[in-house]
Amino acid sequence: MKAIVKILVFYVSLSAYVVAQEKPSIKGKVVDASNGLPIEMVTIGIKNIDRWTTTNSEGEFTITGLPSGVYELCASYIGYEVHCKSIVLDGLLFELIELEKSTLAIQEVTVRAKESQGLGSVSDISMQTLEHIQPTDLSDALQLLPGELSKNPNLSNPNQLKIRDFESNSNPNSSLGTAVIIDGSQISNDANMQVLSTASSISGNVGSVYNSTATGGVDVRGISIDNIESIEVVRGIPSAEHGDLTSGAVIVKTKAGYTPINLKVKVDPQLKLFSVDKGLQLKNNGGAINLQTDYTEALNDLRYKYKSFNRITGNLGYSNTFFKKNYPMSFNVKFALSQNINAQKSDPDMRDIEDYSAEDLSFRTNVFGTWNLNKPWISNIKYAFSSSFEHQLTKIKEIESINGAQPLFQSYESGIFETIYLPSSYLSDLSIDGKPYNYSAKIVGNVNRKFGYVRNNLVIGADWRTNGNNGDGRLFDVTKPPNPLSNNSTRPRSFKSIPALNQLSFFAEDLLTVPLGKTLLEIQAGIRYTNLQPEGPFKSGLFTYIDPRSNFKWRLFANEKAAVFQQVSLKGGLGIATKSPTLLHFYPDNAYEDRVSFNYLDQVDNRMVVVSTTVNSDLSNPDLKPARNYKKELGLFLKLWQKKINVTAYQEHLKNGFSFNRVYDQFVYKRFDYLEAGLYPYFRDNGLFYLQDGVEKQIGSTNDTLYYDYSVPVNGIENVKKGIEYTIELGKINYLNTNVVVDGAYFHLKQQTSLDNLYQPTHYYAGKTTQLVGVYAKGEGKLYERFNTNVRTITHVPSLRLVVSLITQIVWKEKTQYIYEDENGVEIPYMNATDGLEGSIYNNVTDRKYIDPLAYYDAQGNLNTFNRELATEKPLVNLIKTVNNVRFYMAEDLPPVVQFNARITKEIGDFSTVSFFVNNIINYQPYHASDQVQNGYVQRNNSTYFGAEVKIKLNY
Repeated sequence: MKAIVKILVFYVSLSAYVVAQEKPSIKGKVVDASNGLPIEMVTIGIKNIDRWTTTNSEGEFTITGLPSGVYELCASYIGYEVHCKSIVLDGLLFELIELEKSTLAIQEVTVRAKESQGLGSVSDISMQTLEHIQPTDLSDALQLLPGELSKNPNLSNPNQLKIRDFESNSNPNSSLGTAVIIDGSQISNDANMQVLSTASSISGNVGSVYNSTATGGVDVRGISIDNIESIEVVRGIPSAEHGDLTSGAVIVKTKAGYTPINLKVKVDPQLKLFSVDKGLQLKNNGGAINLQTDYTEALNDLRYKYKSFNRITGNLGYSNTFFKKNYPMSFNVKFALSQNINAQKSDPDMRDIEDYSAEDLSFRTNVFGTWNLNKPWISNIKYAFSSSFEHQLTKIKEIESINGAQPLFQSYESGIFETIYLPSSYLSDLSIDGKPYNYSAKIVGNVNRKFGYVRNNLVIGADWRTNGNNGDGRLFDVTKPPNPLSNNSTRPRSFKSIPALNQLSFFAEDLLTVPLGKTLLEIQAGIRYTNLQPEGPFKSGLFTYIDPRSNFKWRLFANEKAAVFQQVSLKGGLGIATKSPTLLHFYPDNAYEDRVSFNYLDQVDNRMVVVSTTVNSDLSNPDLKPARNYKKELGLFLKLWQKKINVTAYQEHLKNGFSFNRVYDQFVYKRFDYLEAGLYPYFRDNGLFYLQDGVEKQIGSTNDTLYYDYSVPVNGIENVKKGIEYTIELGKINYLNTNVVVDGAYFHLKQQTSLDNLYQPTHYYAGKTTQLVGVYAKGEGKLYERFNTNVRTITHVPSLRLVVSLITQIVWKEKTQYIYEDENGVEIPYMNATDGLEGSIYNNVTDRKYIDPLAYYDAQGNLNTFNRELATEKPLVNLIKTVNNVRFYMAEDLPPVVQFNARITKEIGDFSTVSFFVNNIINYQPYHASDQVQNGYVQRNNSTYFGAEVKIKLNY
């Protein structure tokens, strides 16, 4: 009754106020639908025109200076359902908005990713959805996207995000090109340098150090799911506002505003998690403070408890809106602290002195907000400033065992040096100490105006980013080196001397909304200019590039009262998305090659060893370019018989993908003559001497020449993706309280090398390795293909406050295949023509395949054209590569397979929620005879996996 009286008084006061008003404006109040109490800090916005404000401590709001017209007014607040309604504004309008709490007691709930009805291919994931699916990190949440397959939670290895890609694809370009944006600021992994040596990296992967993500995407295990309010995943062409990406963007909004105390305990066979968060509403319009912390412990396998992952996160945020009445300005400051510890010790039943660990302690600060100025020349200003600091510490302790005498290589300079022998067994203690940091600042101005029936929204902004690393770098005792038998010996290296990467960007984008008769056309066109290592706004120390992007949506028909077609819309877009190289790509490690020039050991254990070293100290690639993804897509949205259908076809062509290619140099070094025992040689002035009968004699020497290899960063990867994504909302089966949603995708990815590669055969000729280096054609790669469907039945019983989602995951087709062909699809390997073999290498499973080089470098370093007819004897015949696995190029074409998963959430009153999930309910894991491995089998589906969590809410 009191609530009704308050509402009546509110309306009477507003009616009295209306008489004195002439300008079109909106005044109103927001209350809790369950008790009529006002809600502070609710965001009130006018959709599509960037006008907004927030409610005061009495739940009241005002939006002034609006032209007459029809608008969509939306109210949103953490823990409540978004409320939108169409309004007609002509003078002063009064609105009472009643928000419903996001509980399972309301009639409609959302526990899946929803396809945005705006421009581009965008999926929205709400906090309610996250609570239902029970993810352990962001990578689990992305399983909700169309075409993605479920996977079991796993925190034992780094989790990086990929969009429109295959989990089995190990190339780092996809995750590197997926931007992770939290509260308006992009997280960067560009300054991660946790590698043993880039000089020994091949095919783009530098993860030779325990759990390294260098040159790849962000490891999202340190981002707490329990502090997230919503996630937006941009799969298509992103706005020009977002840069330094190729695949897409994952945009995260963290919690801000009042929440009860939430205590959560999550348990599954490999993980234990405890989390607590609270949102405090300060009095007298003082804003809100949000706090969150969690502790997670994960074991990859309960049988091996010495392999573990531990995570601690803490989040603190303050948010408020100032000048609410006329020029509202939101202000938010967020602090995030996380520590990840990946540890693996030796089996307790074995030697316990070996262990591996990767620790990552990070601290991130964000300051962001929007200032609504509503001037003729500017509508809003958005700002976002961030800084992040990390301490990445990788430790590897392991026993190094050496068979035979192995010299110690430790010189940083080219030359010839006397050294010592390593012990036959020792403990190597390697530490890689990285301290990456990142600063960013972004300012965006917006002008939103209406000209007759045309709405125009212009955005102009600038973006600055800095990435560097102040770590001590690679540290170890040079007398006890790691990997002593490595062909590319490593050395300690400090990261502090490596210059930081600076990036300056400007962008502009315009959105036009144009009525065309009974249709409505929205066109977004933008451009982004980026300057790397800027020496001025338009002068670069490295390079500049321009990304044009555009999206459109054309609503051809809209009539909610129609019997069949309620809406028909076309949408599409095209554009370029670019990712700059990382710090390791620009500043790779030196290459060291060491050879024994003299080795002396007599019967009385007199020892002496002399080594020659050559150092290549500049492996940077002056021709290195940014990776560029050329994206285009076309989609159709239909609403007929109250069913919704979204279908999007896309094609992406990634050029200049990053990798590390092997190159060869010649090394001329001394080889000293043999010296008989008992003569006690000594080293002086780059020569070897000994005394015989009191007379000094010099040991003779000859020069030897060999090829040695190392890796350099290159633009060596090219990807072509194409596919179709679809989502079909079949509506509700009323008598079952069940909604049925079908989604899925057809994915096709062709990934190939885009540069010729060098290779030296390991065959021997005339007593030593063949001193020829072949030049082999580009085009090696892999083909991925998949067609799948997910059928989601979501049963919601409001009276029981229960929701059950059952997911039937059907993989109709799955194919992987190694390929080697040129840009015209012509196969490069061949079968021996002398045997009369013809046909495709992809269909032959009985004969070896051969690969000829295009050319070769001889022992004098000259480049020669390769002629197969002349390559009948050694050493030329050694250049012909042989693929001994006769099934290597066969397609692994797997038959259909089905998996059943379930998610259950039950609210117990307003104070507790219990959730349960299980993957592969019936434990169906069929084996399929492998097409690529003779007598081999491929196991399908995940193993059965289950878990539960309990959440308790305390309203304090």
